[in-house]
Amino acid sequence: MSSAPDEHRLLEEFRALFAVTKRKLRWFRILPLPLLFGLIPLRLFVPLLLIGHVAAVLLIPRPGGRVFTWQQAGVSFAVSLGCVIILHLLGRLMGGPPAKRLAASIAGARARLVACQKTAEANYQKESERLRHDAETRTEQLHQHWNQAVNQAETMRNDLQRHLDAKLSRAAAKSEHLCQQGLEHLQQERDRHAGRLKDEMEAERARLESSRSAKKKQFESSQQTQWQVLEVERRNTTQAVYD
Repeated sequence: MSSAPDEHRLLEEFRALFAVTKRKLRWFRILPLPLLFGLIPLRLFVPLLLIGHVAAVLLIPRPGGRVFTWQQAGVSFAVSLGCVIILHLLGRLMGGPPAKRLAASIAGARARLVACQKTAEANYQKESERLRHDAETRTEQLHQHWNQAVNQAETMRNDLQRHLDAKLSRAAAKSEHLCQQGLEHLQQERDRHAGRLKDEMEAERARLESSRSAKKKQFESSQQTQWQVLEVERRNTTQAVYD
């Protein structure tokens, strides 16, 4: 910020002037006459001098009579008052210029302090406004980024849903195809098994038929043989009877 150096410069000037003013004030406080009249103002000196001289006349008796008369007290009071006034004037002459310089230093320090406060307040307002503007801008950017992220997420979700639907459709078609192939394979296996069983049954039936025919022929042959034996026996018997 361009005004920040002014603020720091005014603060440094105030600190330097304040240090000088403190030194001047310490020096001013040790001036004898300004210190005296700072402790006891001129308006208090008159009654104090008057009370002191009256007390001196009334409370300080001397052997052989009063040595400090009212006339002497009046002269002493007038001289003392004149001395006090002269000292007061000297004190004003001695302390006036330093007091003016001290007042000017204090006024300058106060002016710089006020200027520093105003500059700091202006800087604070500027900084607050900048921070508020930055915060609003940042918030708006965050809202925009959030909306973009939401839109992107929605687009990605829709794309993923379409991809999954297409993949599911392909998987279903493939599963249907595999299922159909499996059914066809099972049908073929069933047909082959049925054909094999049929062939085996035909072969078994042919074998049984052949066995039955062989047994029938064997039985018929055996019967024929028996009939022939019986017929021979019958003839022999009949011939024996007739002979």
